[in-house]
Amino acid sequence: MSDEEVALLVDESIRWNMDWDLADYKGRIPRGIRPASGINNLIFRCPDCGEEEGLQVIRGRYLDCNLCKSRWRVGGDSSLTNERTGERRTSTEAFRHILTFPREQRDFGPQGKGYIRALDVPVYLEVDFPKQDLLGNYDIIMREDRIDFIPVGEGDPISVPFDDIHSLSLEKHYRFQVRLKGRLYQMHLHGKGSAIQWEVYLQLMLPQVNHFLIRSMEEYYLAPLEKKST
Repeated sequence: MSDEEVALLVDESIRWNMDWDLADYKGRIPRGIRPASGINNLIFRCPDCGEEEGLQVIRGRYLDCNLCKSRWRVGGDSSLTNERTGERRTSTEAFRHILTFPREQRDFGPQGKGYIRALDVPVYLEVDFPKQDLLGNYDIIMREDRIDFIPVGEGDPISVPFDDIHSLSLEKHYRFQVRLKGRLYQMHLHGKGSAIQWEVYLQLMLPQVNHFLIRSMEEYYLAPLEKKST
């Protein structure tokens, strides 16, 4: 088994405890091994400044922001402690906090503006379940009213208008799926960005779309927020 396969197996096995109660452990917080690994899939913006592309996991224990230089130490209970101020937040509190930041389009140079961009992502097309065909690798950008797939190398560009989207779903924390009438696009975002960010942003922008994770998203993530684009 390759190192990548091992990493994927571990990633697929991780489940965030959204209802962590330190009292159950009588104040003893388990240290864990590399507790920060994968946390930037959930905490996809800096809790201090809101930066999206400058987050980096360091030595499996810290979440660093290259923009504001803040460092968050991740505990075995998935809590985040600011190394500069000592402020401590649970992962749930940090997640809900980053969703209060405004979502603004960014300039991606020749590729234009968009809310999120993921580079060199393997994209699969499903027409006849469960068969999926690899279309190739694409740069994917979430625009104001659509998702654009820009081929890396050969291939045809694809544009998916928001109005054509029937449902959204996640698989194994890194496979983001967009279902249209008669077909499904699956994007493998492992190491390419946060699949949760794609799911949540589209859910906030498209409240009329069916979401396979709507119950858990409501319960854990979006309960304190108004479901509308800001």
